[in-house]
Amino acid sequence: MFPGFLFIAVRIFEIISLIPIWGMLAWFVDLYQPATPPDYILYPFIVALLATIWAIITLLMYRRMGWTPIYIAIVDLCWFGILIGGVVVLAPWVRRTDCVQWQGQSAVLNAAGMSVTSGDVTVAKQCMMLKSSWGLAILNIILFFASAVLAWEVWHRTGVVVVRPRRSRSSRRNNGW
Repeated sequence: MFPGFLFIAVRIFEIISLIPIWGMLAWFVDLYQPATPPDYILYPFIVALLATIWAIITLLMYRRMGWTPIYIAIVDLCWFGILIGGVVVLAPWVRRTDCVQWQGQSAVLNAAGMSVTSGDVTVAKQCMMLKSSWGLAILNIILFFASAVLAWEVWHRTGVVVVRPRRSRSSRRNNGW
């Protein structure tokens, strides 16, 4: 069953890409202790943590119940929207920041036609962690939508449709009706 295999593969990739998000944002939560961290860090942290728990539970319970794929598809679409909210909340803090500072000196052109510059590169750790969390959250938005579509496809292919048999009028007459 190809959609089922793809669903499991996407779900595993979701778990692998969600763990670094809440790991990096947990660093920020710890940084702000004993005060409460700002909402733009706390909201994506909680969303990523709960989405990881949901992904693990659904991966473990995927084959146990027959009705689960449609339920998983509906809840994955909810996580899709919640993750969009997390990205929107975090966006103003990461969109217009430059995390890498280059303090370069003069460029030299060597015989091969390549330029060589000397200088110093400074990387802001906090900025890079926020941008990485933001980028991984965007990836998970795409993955949760894909897993919702795949779960719906699994349900569509294996869903049980109940059809009532139609009785003809002549069978009713023969029974004394």
